[in-house]
Amino acid sequence: MVAKLAMLILVMALTAASLLVVRQQRLQAVREMADAAERAATFDRTLWRVRIDIASRVTPAEIAQMAQALGPMHPIPVPWGLPSLASARPAGDRLANANNAARSGAAEPTAQ
Repeated sequence: MVAKLAMLILVMALTAASLLVVRQQRLQAVREMADAAERAATFDRTLWRVRIDIASRVTPAEIAQMAQALGPMHPIPVPWGLPSLASARPAGDRLANANNAARSGAAEPTAQ
């Protein structure tokens, strides 16, 4: 009987200790997230200060003059960022094709 009581007290103490550890870890994680959010806000404030400083020092005429000095400019082509024609189809068409393919046992061809 005494051994059972001692074991019960020991298990309860270990359970309480583990709950305290979990609580402490949760509080520490919340604190780290709050610190990260504060650092991000500080970086944003610094970024806006720099943008304001640049905007106050440069006029649109100066920007146009710098752009002309660089010569003709062209957009950078980014083919991987453009949607493919197959993905531009309405969702209803894709669903209908998938349902028809599932009924016939064939897979829908994928777009390249």
